[in-house]
Parts: sequence; structure tokens; C-alpha cells
Amino acid sequence: MRKQKMGNKDLERIEERLYLTHLLIMFIGLCLWGLFSILFLIIFLSDVFAERFLQSVISFVAAVGSMIMFFKFNKKLDEGFKKYEKITKDNNTRRI
Repeated sequence: MRKQKMGNKDLERIEERLYLTHLLIMFIGLCLWGLFSILFLIIFLSDVFAERFLQSVISFVAAVGSMIMFFKFNKKLDEGFKKYEKITKDNNTRRI
């Protein structure tokens, strides 16, 4: 088989697909962290009403930790979308 040279457009498409895949994975991670934080919060509230103090403290720490991760991922996702918008804007101006 002969190796074909890739043009700039092909490389840009591959880069965009990889970037979109990365954003999709980050979005799925964001959704999972949100789900886990909600679950831990539910566990925390049920443990508080059941008066199991140690388990409720552990659940609260887990819920706060997962919410912090949620917001960190959200910030990264926003940065990723801004970066992607810049790439697509640059590509559109090059084509014109």
C-alpha cells in the first residue's frame, strides 16, 4: 500500500474530531460527577435523619468533593468550547 500525504484540511478534520471526542468524554464525566454528587447528597440527607453521624459526615465530604469536581469539569468544558469555537472561527475565515 502506498502512503498518502495528508492535506491540511484532512489534519484539521481529524483534529476537530479528536477535540469533539474529548469534549464528549468530558461532558459524560461531568454528567457522572453530577449524578454521583446528587446520590451522595441523598445518602447524606437520609443518614442525617437516621442519626448515623459518622456515615453522614463521610457522605457529606463525598458530596462536597464530587460537587467541587463537577464545577472543575464544568470550567474545563467551558474552556474547551471556547477553544473549539476559536478553531472553527479560524477555519471559517481561512475558507472565505
